Formats: sequence, C-alpha cells, structure tokens
Amino acid sequence: MYWLKGKNGASLTWTEMVRAQALLRGNKATYDLIDTYDSTGLQLLVKNASQLHSVLKLIEDLAMNDVSKSHLKNIIAIDLNFGCPSPDIIREGAGPALLKRTKKISEIFHTLVEWKSVLTTLPNLKAVGCKIRLGLNESELRSQ
Repeated sequence: MYWLKGKNGASLTWTEMVRAQALLRGNKATYDLIDTYDSTGLQLLVKNASQLHSVLKLIEDLAMNDVSKSHLKNIIAIDLNFGCPSPDIIREGAGPALLKRTKKISEIFHTLVEWKSVLTTLPNLKAVGCKIRLGLNESELRSQ
C-alpha cells in the first residue's frame, strides 16, 4: 500500500481482505497481507462474533507486545467484509451469507462497536465499519 499512498497521493488505503480464521491459525502469508506500515484500514472477514473478538484481541496483543508486528499499531480503521461474492466464502457462512442471519450479524456489529468504544488500545484507530452488498443473487442463494 505504500506505493499508493507515498507515490500516488492516496489519503486512505485498505489491506486486502484478511480472513480472521487464518490470522488465528498464525498463517504467515495472511499476516503479510496486513501491510500497515503507514496508517491503513484493515479489511477483515469473520464468521461470528466470537471469532471477531478473538482476532481483535490477537491483533492488539501482537501490536503491543511483538516487535515484529508493531506495525499493526498503524491500523486506523477496521472494515468487516460482508460483500465478497466468492462461493467458498458464502458456503462457509461468511461474507454476504451473514446478511440473512440478522441475529448473528447484529452480534458481530455489537462486538465490533464495543471493542472500538471500550476495549481497544490500538493508538491510531479512528473508525469501524463494513463493506456490504444489497443481498444475494439467485445463484448465491442456491449455493448455500
């Protein structure tokens, strides 16, 4: 993302979509997607509130306690991805599949807002939000 900001003048950039599950497993390639060496938003894919809580705690712990991951302190926003139309993501119950599970998505938002308002110690975090779709199309509905 540095080349977008530094050389091309973008005022805000986002990471690629990062799967919370892969971060929780310690997947190095997934950690490499979090290129927040300058203030950047982190785009997360989660399946439920518990997973979100766990990954946010992990990110904070690493940012504050692991010198090799201190760049995570530069995260200025968290964006939950409910828009990726990948059939694999929909089949696993993440992304736009959550749009019809109103109780589950409400719990996810509650967890995110509580973390941002009360719990986070990330020094540069300014906003939380989501990327959302209007809904599922016919083929996506059939693939569930």
